[in-house]
Amino acid sequence: MARTKHEPAKVRRGTKLGTPHDALFHLAFSVPKHAASELKNLLSSEIVARIRWDKLRNVSGKFVDAKLTNRHADILFEVEIDDEKAFINILFEDKIAPDKWTLLQIFEYMGRIWRAYLREKPRAQGLLHK
Repeated sequence: MARTKHEPAKVRRGTKLGTPHDALFHLAFSVPKHAASELKNLLSSEIVARIRWDKLRNVSGKFVDAKLTNRHADILFEVEIDDEKAFINILFEDKIAPDKWTLLQIFEYMGRIWRAYLREKPRAQGLLHK
């Protein structure tokens, strides 16, 4: 399995993010209020109503494969849904053609996110709280 490159999600001038649209994506959607505006349009109204948008915060890190960080952009947010902490990962990825392995790729990203969470919270009782 490829190593994950873990770096701050902040975008600074001169930061290399692969393509101009990756840089624009990070600049626009790293700001929680901008991301919230877009997410409210993308998510179902039932989920939107359950999210505490005032609690949306950007989580540092890059969870895409280290070999792909110059071509793919992701932004991870922590939020509360029904008073439980949850993650929303925005993955911006261009595919030239359909890729039958995309779901596996996303699964690997999610595994990296959960492993990072468990490193930060070693006393966690699990990934789901009930």
